[in-house]
This record gives sequence, C-alpha cells and structure tokens, in this order.
Amino acid sequence: MTSLSWIAAHVAAFSFYGGVPQLVVPDNPETSTHRPKRGDSARCSTPGTSSWPSNIRRGSCRPERNAPAIRPRPADGFDTVEWEHLKAGRNYHVSCDSQHYSMPYTYAGQLLRVRVTSTTVTVFDGDQVMCEHARRHSRNGQYSTHVVHAPTRHRVSTGCGPSGGSRTAPGPATEAVIAGIIDHTVGPSGS
Repeated sequence: MTSLSWIAAHVAAFSFYGGVPQLVVPDNPETSTHRPKRGDSARCSTPGTSSWPSNIRRGSCRPERNAPAIRPRPADGFDTVEWEHLKAGRNYHVSCDSQHYSMPYTYAGQLLRVRVTSTTVTVFDGDQVMCEHARRHSRNGQYSTHVVHAPTRHRVSTGCGPSGGSRTAPGPATEAVIAGIIDHTVGPSGS
C-alpha cells in the first residue's frame, strides 16, 4: 500500500462515517509514517484534527471530554498535494508524470515550482500562479496546451490560432507527390 492509497482509504472512511475525528492515532504502518523532508507540510491538514503516533504511553494529547467525537467534514474536502521543481522545456511545457503541460513561452528553460494534486497541475513562478491545467491520467506522453501560452508564430503555423481554424491544406506540389504514390502500384507481379 502506498501513502496515497493509505490516505485515500482514510478519506473514504471519514466520508462513510460522515465526519472527521478530533484525533487520529495511526498504528505506524510503514505507509503512514512519513519522514518529513524540507518543504513538506503536515499530513493531517484538516482543521480540528490532529495525528499522534500510537507509541505514546501517556495520554498528553487526548480529545477534550466535552468535544464531539466526530466533527463535520470540511466543505472543500481533502486532496493530497505533491510539490516538484521542474525545468520548462524549449517547447514551453513542463513534464510531470509522463504528461506535458504548457506554460507561457517566455518561461522556457526556467526552473519552476509545480503543485500536483489528483485533479490539477498548477505551475508557479515563485509564489505567483502562472497557469493551471486539469491533470491528465490517460496514456503517457499527452500534451495539455493552452493556445495563449504559445508564441504568435506558433499559433499561426499550427492552426491553433485565435480563429480556431484547422491546419492549412497541402500545396499543389505535395498533392502531386501523394497522387503519384497512390497511382503507382508496385506489386510482386511487376506491373
């Protein structure tokens, strides 16, 4: 079981019970014990809920006696967040989990902070949000590109400009080559 699965199981359990407890005491399975690294936030980020390791012998952190055992779930829910520092490619995309997400072309080649949740990928320049994409979970190597992130010359040449038109048709020389290839049949009979 991964940490993300462990967290998802607890979120599902809290949803089933219709609330969150005041205190969570994990039994320290390997997936729930997290050695924080620089920049990590606390695992239990729900207001009013604390996490305490199970190996504490004295109950110094117990729920208040008059407090309800289960409090209502937060309206905005819970989502895991991973932070990464990624370098923007020359094609003004950052690659995250084998998917590619665009950002303004002027940031190509720069190191940027990226916040990844189960539903979104957000690119930051310092503390400023540059762009946000819906996270892709389908086959690897797909691109999520906002047209406004591309330089003007790319918008025109790729056919994804403001008019939303399609790519231009092939020219007469290209059509002649294609017609020649289609008309010319080479088979085992030599005809």
